[in-house]
Amino acid sequence: MLVLMPLQFGSSIFAPPTSMPGWLETFTDYNPLSNLADAARSLVNGGPLAHSVWMTLGWSVLITVVTAPIAVAKFRKKT
Repeated sequence: MLVLMPLQFGSSIFAPPTSMPGWLETFTDYNPLSNLADAARSLVNGGPLAHSVWMTLGWSVLITVVTAPIAVAKFRKKT
């Protein structure tokens, strides 16, 4: 939750990125939750979704590749 909360409020879930200050708009453009929200909006509203879906899948793979070895190592250390 500690990581998810700043990502949630620094994304395009609640407000469009064009209404944000420049530094926050840049952060929002690379935020994985913004890509997920854009992909969901495109699927519901029928807009262009290829970029948002590929970015969401890319972020998912990247997060899994980084965190899975850490989780496995911690699990093996505890047992």
